[in-house]
Formats: sequence, C-alpha cells, structure tokens
Amino acid sequence: MSRSAALGERVLEYFRLVDQARLDEMYDMYTDDIFYKRAGVEPIIGKAAFIAFFQGPRGIDRVRHEMKVVAVEGNCVAVEGRARATLLSGGSFDRQIAEFFWFDGDRVSRRHGYVDAAL
Repeated sequence: MSRSAALGERVLEYFRLVDQARLDEMYDMYTDDIFYKRAGVEPIIGKAAFIAFFQGPRGIDRVRHEMKVVAVEGNCVAVEGRARATLLSGGSFDRQIAEFFWFDGDRVSRRHGYVDAAL
C-alpha cells in the first residue's frame, strides 16, 4: 500500500473508531501537541485539551460518519462527507463536513474541521 493510501485509510479508521465510541484508540492517533481547529470553537492545543473537549463540550452522544477521502498531498489528507449525530441535549445534528488531517509520522499533528452551515 502506498504512503498516500495508508494515510487515507488511517483517517477513515479515525471515523470508524469515533462511530464505535472507541475513543481511547482514537486518542492514540494524535500527537501530544495536536492543534485542532474546529468550526465554532477556539483552537484546541495539546492532547489533554483535545481529550477534555471530546469528553465535555463536544456534546455528542452518538455519531455516524459517511466519509470519503478527497485528496492526499504529502502529509495532508482531505476528506468530505456527512455526520449525523444525537446530541447529549437530546437534539440532533445532520451536516455535510470537510476535514483536513496533517500527519507527523503515523499520528495526526494538526486537524481542521469545517461544517456546511447551509443545511
């Protein structure tokens, strides 16, 4: 498998782990100094802050992703797709999303996530 294909598969594995609530395994995919930029929140810097976000303010009870790799360039993987979630508040979320993952070796060191607010 080429390096590009391996990185693309690694990102798709991230979404499978999140959908299966296997968060400890998902956290291991990130570097200790992860920089995470997500729509609607201040940038999250460091693995401890990243884990705290997923355990608290993220507010998602269950989620299902339908994602596809759009491009791999060097150490960056771009994906797009749909996220459908049940929120802890009882509401729901159904949006088109795009995500960019930058790798340092086999771990994600930077990530940016965007939500299509038009839906």
